Amino acid sequence: MKTFIYYLLILFAFVACNEEQEGGEQEPINPERNEATIGAEGGTISIKTETTFWLHYIVEYEDGVEKQSIFNELEGEEEPLDYRKVMSGDWYQVEEREKEVYFEIAPNETGKERAIKVEIECGDAFDQITVTQTAD
Repeated sequence: MKTFIYYLLILFAFVACNEEQEGGEQEPINPERNEATIGAEGGTISIKTETTFWLHYIVEYEDGVEKQSIFNELEGEEEPLDYRKVMSGDWYQVEEREKEVYFEIAPNETGKERAIKVEIECGDAFDQITVTQTAD
């Protein structure tokens, strides 16, 4: 049953993205930039995309070392086809908005540079955005 729901979810992701172009390929997501840096004081960053998407996973780094990976998983049993539109860790929150990836970054008091790499997906199109936060 879970496998069936997983396949339905994938099908839903294909349909939820923009209509297919001629030749059967999905439109690329094309974020306006794939990297951003924010100061230790934290703040928000918004990165526009050319098409809709869904959050796939986030990898956290501290001083260049991978600390944790978070995959977007199904939310509860009541609504098995809903993926989270918001994913968060101890110091960040990432939100999928209509053609926009929105980041809220907390102040960095660790004394270490940290970063998150976010993969976004639309059908068979993938893109990654890395947000780095300075140590001071």
